[in-house]
Amino acid sequence: MSVDHPELIDMINQSRTTNAISLVISDHLPWDDVGTHAAVLQKKIQRYLLFIKNGEILKLHPHSASDKKIIEVYFLVDPPPGSATKFLQDMKRFVNLAGVGFRYQLFDGTI
Repeated sequence: MSVDHPELIDMINQSRTTNAISLVISDHLPWDDVGTHAAVLQKKIQRYLLFIKNGEILKLHPHSASDKKIIEVYFLVDPPPGSATKFLQDMKRFVNLAGVGFRYQLFDGTI
């Protein structure tokens, strides 16, 4: 599963210590074409928000209604270039307005 399969949720990770559920996006695409990459990632993020907002997440994690939800993007190949910064900041604002956390980082081998 990966960013270019927007219909799928890549991974869900529930933290027992922070009462948070992370929905992880695995992004293996290079940033050669920032516009195309951003469009693919935006579609995946929107799917994740829909998964949370329409209650699908509660079918898998029924006791998580009050848990904080966070969308995490792990870039597997390249870190986002400076030209992608505005897009990622816009996505963060958009996701946060929906009441969901958002963060991203270059994958270092641990989640």
